[in-house]
Amino acid sequence: MKQEAYEHRSHHAEDCDADRYFGIAMSQGGVQTVLRLNPKELDEDIKRFKQIVDDFFQERTLQVLFSYRMRLGVRKT
Repeated sequence: MKQEAYEHRSHHAEDCDADRYFGIAMSQGGVQTVLRLNPKELDEDIKRFKQIVDDFFQERTLQVLFSYRMRLGVRKT
């Protein structure tokens, strides 16, 4: 039995405002793990990040490039 793995990468642009961008960033696995373990420890950092995002977007909707990676495993019998 032979196994092979393939990786496919793609990306596309989507319209994004500050709230959407911040929500996506906060939903990432690593951030969620830290928030579950000790959510109060990051309060000030989260507030600072939110302010940076708001300042950058300046109430605009901008195109943001999102990248994706998909790994496929194939078993040949």
